[in-house]
Amino acid sequence: SEITDTGQIIYQDRTFEIRDVRLTGYGNELSMSGRIPIDLSFQPLKLTDRFLDLPIDLRIRGRELTLGFLTSISSVIKESGGVADVDLRIQGTTAAPYLQGFFSIRDGSAKLIHFDVPISNGKLELTANKGEINISPHFQIGDGRYEADIGLQLDGLFPTDFEVRRF
Repeated sequence: SEITDTGQIIYQDRTFEIRDVRLTGYGNELSMSGRIPIDLSFQPLKLTDRFLDLPIDLRIRGRELTLGFLTSISSVIKESGGVADVDLRIQGTTAAPYLQGFFSIRDGSAKLIHFDVPISNGKLELTANKGEINISPHFQIGDGRYEADIGLQLDGLFPTDFEVRRF
């Protein structure tokens, strides 16, 4: 299946403005909108100086995204299934961003190329809230059931610490 896009991404006054961008393909639609301030001038600046200390707000949303397309983008996955929902934002400033929102998968399944035991009954819940991400994966490999609760502490968008609270 081909991926198509609509909407506009404009760079003006040191800001990317993403206007109602929709990526459509494999029976799914993912939307993006927002503003990302960044200095892309041809002046000799350090990378850190390009990230301006101005408000950023980038939102990515999708509902009922079917995961069967993963076989098309990964050479390791030979079968995949499940449904995902996402509503994530990058907010704060470009110099000090943070994640806010959620990503979830239900009814996840996969068969991998070099692993004969199927992964099934997959469920994943990820919630992000200003410097902290909580991840709860639940899945089955063959007859074994696996569940965990994991916490990540972030500095901006980079992990600084993690804790496996339950496995």
